[in-house]
Amino acid sequence: LDEANSRLAAGSPSAEGTAATYPADAKLIALTFDDGPGKSTTPRLLDELKKRGAKATFFVVGSNAKKYPDLIRRMAEEGHAIGNHSYSHQNLVKADEATMKEQILRCAELIQTITGHMPTLLRPPGGNFDDRLQTYAKETGLSLVNWTVDTRDWKTRDKEAILAAAFQTGTYGIQDGAIVLMHDVYESTVDAAVEMMDRLQEQGYILVTVPELLRVRCGGAQAGVLYYSDSRSHSIG
Repeated sequence: LDEANSRLAAGSPSAEGTAATYPADAKLIALTFDDGPGKSTTPRLLDELKKRGAKATFFVVGSNAKKYPDLIRRMAEEGHAIGNHSYSHQNLVKADEATMKEQILRCAELIQTITGHMPTLLRPPGGNFDDRLQTYAKETGLSLVNWTVDTRDWKTRDKEAILAAAFQTGTYGIQDGAIVLMHDVYESTVDAAVEMMDRLQEQGYILVTVPELLRVRCGGAQAGVLYYSDSRSHSIG
């Protein structure tokens, strides 16, 4: 594992080109999708993102990425960010240290094999984290990403309920700088995401990747830091 850990820490050059600039009053938001790719749902979501010129972040499960490598390549080619969501969606906090590392490394190396780029973002399954995981992330150059807005799409499987959760008022609803959690393995989620994108763009939001959001608002993601949004994070030590 030591050699693999070194490769993870070394990372690889970003596939992104010249950095974009935004007006000072621009409203930025990052839509994120976990657990995919899904055989039929993810292609439809990618089509809808492309139609709108919107970017998203996909936290992929390695076992699904292995099944559908063409979808991973398409995500990268179309300018979306690809993050690590472990190889088989295990709770990394409950896993022993060797299993935790293997789950992260196996997914990371698969993504690198498919895209040529080692992921620098990790969303731990269930959002579960502890000091051990954050320390390992810091040692290997990974930033942890959770969310501001939990649409609970995995539970309700209902378009209107997903949209209601997303657009609720207050701390846990959509706002400038938010990171929105969804899962691109449900048809209801894609249905909701389509309407969500239209509503957000009508409200003047620019849909960006998590790395782009953190670059613009935080000067870039930092290894070992857990981000909930552009303004909420958790560091160890």
